[in-house]
Amino acid sequence: MKKDDREDGLLARARQGEGAATAAVIEGLRPRIARVARYYASRSPEEAADLEQEAWVAILEGIPRLRLEVGDPQQYLLRVGKWRMLNFINEQAARRHEELTDDLDEPVPSRPSADAHASHLLDRIFERLSDRQAVILRALLAGHTCAETARVLQCSTANIAWHMGKIRQVYQDLTGQAGGKQRGPAASF
Repeated sequence: MKKDDREDGLLARARQGEGAATAAVIEGLRPRIARVARYYASRSPEEAADLEQEAWVAILEGIPRLRLEVGDPQQYLLRVGKWRMLNFINEQAARRHEELTDDLDEPVPSRPSADAHASHLLDRIFERLSDRQAVILRALLAGHTCAETARVLQCSTANIAWHMGKIRQVYQDLTGQAGGKQRGPAASF
């Protein structure tokens, strides 16, 4: 009996729900799933163990759907596990930024290192901005990226960039700067 025939028989038994066959399939895939999970964990804030667990859930859900006559069933299971890991990473990133709009209406906390001039200038900038521009500036000052802000505000990054141009214009008008030449302590816009 060839190795492929043994693997097909094992996969067929696992597909029918035989526990020992399912355990053998899992053991055969374990090193590759662990390696993929470590790779994605090194490039995301997620833990490798969490990613691996997500992959196993997808693989165990995928075993009963295996079609042994089409392609390589092990590659199918690996692909299902990999996509579940990537979906988990994306879902966690979205969840971290879901609550973004809750804190955007709050004033920007004062920074101990900011001098009185910069604080006063920031107050004057906020007075001249539209509500949408103020929300965008608060989000960016809070450390959120343009893409995160756009996703939460349900607009495009181009829209955020357009508003940032208007915010820069307000800054330049208040500081008397033309052409984006920045000077002084609040020149970080």
